[in-house]
Amino acid sequence: TIFQPQTPTTPIQILGLLEASGCTFDSIWVSGLTDQCLPQKTRLSAFIPLSIQQDELMPHATSERELQFAEQLLQRLQYGSQDTVFSYPRLTGDSPNLPSPLINHLPELRVHELPTVSWLSYLVKRDEHYLIPLSAMEAPTGGTTLLANQAKCPFRAFATHRLYAKRELTVTEGPDLSERGQVIHKIMELLWQRLGSQAHLLRLTHDQLQQYIKEVIENALTPLMNDQKNVFPPLVQEVELSRLRDMVNNCLEWERQRPSFEVEALEKEFVIQLAGMDFRVRIDRLDALSTGKKWVIDYKSSLPINKPWNEERPEAPQLLLYALLDHQIHTLLLIQLKSGQIVCSGISNNDLTIDGISGLKKGEDWSEKQSQWREQLTLLAQEIREGYCPPLPTKESHCQQCDFLYLCRKKI
Repeated sequence: TIFQPQTPTTPIQILGLLEASGCTFDSIWVSGLTDQCLPQKTRLSAFIPLSIQQDELMPHATSERELQFAEQLLQRLQYGSQDTVFSYPRLTGDSPNLPSPLINHLPELRVHELPTVSWLSYLVKRDEHYLIPLSAMEAPTGGTTLLANQAKCPFRAFATHRLYAKRELTVTEGPDLSERGQVIHKIMELLWQRLGSQAHLLRLTHDQLQQYIKEVIENALTPLMNDQKNVFPPLVQEVELSRLRDMVNNCLEWERQRPSFEVEALEKEFVIQLAGMDFRVRIDRLDALSTGKKWVIDYKSSLPINKPWNEERPEAPQLLLYALLDHQIHTLLLIQLKSGQIVCSGISNNDLTIDGISGLKKGEDWSEKQSQWREQLTLLAQEIREGYCPPLPTKESHCQQCDFLYLCRKKI
């Protein structure tokens, strides 16, 4: 038995042409009646002899049959209501359409414009200026992260460092990226506290160096393993120790190829003032060369896509801030620490034969570059002081990685 499931009565029904044919309604609106819709084109079946299809007037066999069928269909729809409208779209995408020849004789529908009604709006218009200056009692924290967020998107800096909005909590199996980065920084700090210089590194035997590396890795990992005992079983500890040991050995192999140096500072904190604001910065490592010049080294788990010394709004400004601390600093270096490879990216006042470190272009001067970086960073600090906080990300990818999409007014 063929039947239709019972449905509640609805004031508007959306039906196909064949479903509506023969039914009665208060009003009918038939849409999509282009010359390609009715009459339909002939479509002969490849599995039935053509003569049989045409002699028996089978569906879609002859144009005469399709014309007769279309006329009967439209006649039934027209008689199904006292108020029937036939329409067609003027355009499909960018392609113009023609009406079906079966509705050309019908009178054109006249649309009556509704009278304009004046009404009082209770909505209050408000112009957003996105300027909320710092109050006398307000002192945003964040150091270089504050400047980095301001460069990426002023609203992100405002939400993070002034509204103190927090990202949603995430659950990870084992240490997250932040914890892994802290472990790596701690390992390099403890290691170079022992080594102190390249000369000491070169004097050590292989066994002595491996003992140093083993001890500093265990010391750096112990607090994390104690806090996360359930995700650090012995097998995982062994794998992590092996991974970190390979990473440190690769890094030290690179250090052997450098010009002679001594480590002057490790994880040392400085304060620098920009636009009347104090920014605390912590240098991962500061090396002094025998020539009197100094290198600043910043460890990274991944290198930024764009080099901060070439950007108008530096999104990784820490290195540029370090360059302003001492006039003897003539090389800025980012080192990516990963198992199996060490990749560096930097800029130097001197021509160095080290992959990843580029020298100044012809005609450029290091002091002029420092002045340029100071001006760029001061401008970012001035924006923070003035409370400039519109949702204006420099890249769409920043929105995809943002934790405050539901707080922001920017339409993605």
